[in-house]
This record gives sequence, structure tokens and C-alpha cells, in this order.
Amino acid sequence: NAPWTAIFTHTHHTRLEFITNSIVYLSSLFPLSIGPLITTYLSLLIQLLPVVVLLGFRKQLSLHPLALGVFLVLLAGMPQANEVMANSINLHFHFTFLAALILILPDVSGKARYALRLLLFLCGLSGAPPNILLPIFFLKAIIDRQRESWIYFAIMSVTTLIQIGLLSLGVAESTSREPSFNPMLTVFALFTQQILAPLYDIGFATQVATWLKDHLEATSLMVASLSFFIAIYSLFIAWVLKSDCRPCRYLILCIFILVLVTSLVAIGGTTGLITNGYGNGRYFYGPNAIFYLVLCFAFSRYINGLSFKNGFSLKNLVNGGEATPRINKVFSYL
Repeated sequence: NAPWTAIFTHTHHTRLEFITNSIVYLSSLFPLSIGPLITTYLSLLIQLLPVVVLLGFRKQLSLHPLALGVFLVLLAGMPQANEVMANSINLHFHFTFLAALILILPDVSGKARYALRLLLFLCGLSGAPPNILLPIFFLKAIIDRQRESWIYFAIMSVTTLIQIGLLSLGVAESTSREPSFNPMLTVFALFTQQILAPLYDIGFATQVATWLKDHLEATSLMVASLSFFIAIYSLFIAWVLKSDCRPCRYLILCIFILVLVTSLVAIGGTTGLITNGYGNGRYFYGPNAIFYLVLCFAFSRYINGLSFKNGFSLKNLVNGGEATPRINKVFSYL
């Protein structure tokens, strides 16, 4: 058995995964016959932390119970969840989502404040992905000018420096990762993981995206297809940024930076993001969970009578506001 100090010193692909190390060490204290069960159930318990935070701050975030229930179903059923559920090696992808949640939470006081700080620190020590959100924490600190936002930024800065330091020192075995940037691969990864996969089987989504890549990348249609997908995604980003839902603005920026960095440094090459099906879906668990949370905010605001943008809302319809004449005009034709 490894000494308990390995929790703080063992690295995986030159990064510290403190939570994973802790779970594996605890499981090693039990007989081999039940050790895997300890790892599985402890991992599953920790993966429920984002759910606990969402439930605890539901009212502060103005999330409707129905919308939150739909979101939790989508969270458990998304194609990328298959690879990251109930295992310790992929806990950092869950902590990436948790870090994004902590980013948008309103300021709290007392023990809850210190608990969130500790959770954020653990997020940063869980692996590299949560630290990708450091620029968004910095942006929020600048915009909000609140003490707690700067503390969050400081915490993420410390954990990011730790991870970067370990990476630069190369304290573990190197990988075959080759950073590169191919706009087409980034766009098709988005298309496969965020559009096709949630609607269809991951195998079918991979086949479609691969066919498109093979037939469009080497032709004059490449620029047109690239522009089309970027335009669609940009419209969604613009829609969110123009809304009055401030948490959604930060969340959409989290999605953008996570997808961008993922397409640069994914293990096994960025092509695997669209050709390996479940094999690389884990990289999009965090972005997709955040994406569904944005939709949860929009659905909640619709149910609560607060339109996501100026225009139609359920409250107007029920209370006889400006949307009512439009509805009456429609019914008059019937």
C-alpha cells in the first residue's frame, strides 16, 4: 500500500488529483473484495455535490422546481455522463461544473461562505479542468468588485499555480498530447457533443460528424460550414449575453473557454473528440452540464413569469399584460 502522503504527492499526467488520490487511498485500506465498491460509492457521493449546491441555493438562483427537476434528469442522462459517472478518475469534470456553480452563487455569510471557499479550493486541486475557469473568476471579480469574488479568484489562482507548476516540472510520465488548433475540429466537436449527441445515439452522432468532416474539410465548403456553425453558436451566445440573467452570462463564458481549451489539449488529439464516441465525451461533460443549466435558468424565468428577454412571458399571459391582446387576436381567427 502507498503511504498516506501519496494523497498529496501522487500525480496523474503531471497534475494533482487530490480527491481521486484520497478516495483511492481510502479504498486501499479495505480488502480487495470491497475496495472497488468503496471507490465507486464514494465517487458517486462526491459527484452529488453539485446537485446538493443547486438544491441548497435554488431559491437564491430563482430556479423553479420543475425546471430544476428536468435539468437533473438531463444531467444524469446526457451521453457524456456514461463515461464520468461513479468512477474516481474523472471526478475533476464534476468539479469543473461545481466550480462554475460556485462562480454564479450569490454572496453568503457564516459557515456557508467558508464551506464554498473550501469546495472551490478542492475543485482546483481535483485536476486541471476546473482551473481553466480562472479568467472567468477574474472577470467576475473585476465586474462585481466584491470581496468574496476576489477571494474566489485568489483561491483559483493558487490552485492554478500549483497545477501549472506540476505540469512544468513534469513530475509524472509525459503523455502523447500534442497541443494544436484546428477550427474545423473545434466546430465539429461542438456539433457532435452538444447538438447531435444529446438528440441521437453517440455512435450515430460520431458517424455524421466524421462524414461531414471528411467531406467538408478538404473542399471549398469548409469555410461555409465553419461560418454556419460559428454563426449559430454566436447567435446563442449573443442571446444569452443580451439577456438580464447575469449568471447565464458568466456560464456561457465558462462554456466557451472550456470548449476552446479542450479542443487544444484533449488527450489523444482533438480528432478523438468527434471520432471516438464515448471515449472522449468526458471533455464535454462540464460544458454540456453548464449549457443545460443555462436552459434551466431560461425555463425557470419563463415559468416564474420573468421573460428571458423583453417580450412574451407567462406572467403577461396570465395577468392580462401586453401579451394578452396578441393571444386574443390569435383566438379571434379561430
